[in-house]
Amino acid sequence: MAFDHGEAYAYPGAASAAGGSCGGCGDYGHANCDMCCGKPLWWAKFEVLLWWREGRDLPPLATTDPVSEDSSTAGVLPDATILLGGDRQSSDMAAGGRVDVGFWMDPGECWGIGNRFFGLGNDSHKFHVDSLDNPVLAVPFFDFDLDANNALLVSYPGLVSGAIDVDASSSVIGNDVYARFLLCRDCDSRLDFVTGYHYSRIRPRFTPWTQ
Repeated sequence: MAFDHGEAYAYPGAASAAGGSCGGCGDYGHANCDMCCGKPLWWAKFEVLLWWREGRDLPPLATTDPVSEDSSTAGVLPDATILLGGDRQSSDMAAGGRVDVGFWMDPGECWGIGNRFFGLGNDSHKFHVDSLDNPVLAVPFFDFDLDANNALLVSYPGLVSGAIDVDASSSVIGNDVYARFLLCRDCDSRLDFVTGYHYSRIRPRFTPWTQ
């Protein structure tokens, strides 16, 4: 038996529901359980996200050497000291949000369609070093003409002075368009099958420059 505002309704599958099994869309008594609560034919949910990302792997981007190193080999790997890169840069916590809205396509709430969107703020990393911090600065690279490691001198006493700046960031957004189909339910819970299309975009931005 199911009760709706004090009135009893007999419905197919009541005995099985009492035994703990689920009722489906043909089990109208369960629909009565939902409707007696005045549930609307739509849903909406908003979540605040606090996510940590894995970080990013950067190649060696800035190197230094003692001032005693000859200018022809200053900053050249593997003997130079790496100031930035060569390992994984940790990521800070990124705040964002997720919105989920949808509509039931029938009064019995047997199936519905929804859309879920989420996004995170930029995960940024800035780096700056100049000749006042390190008299010898270089940007290492692999020279395919020489088939060997080489470096672009940015700062060297008596020869050149400059700075290296790196600005890296990434943003994440995602969107789901989905359908929900009732598998079974009772007055307190329900089990749905969810299927649909998911799209995610991770957009990294990496800007190194010298001056």
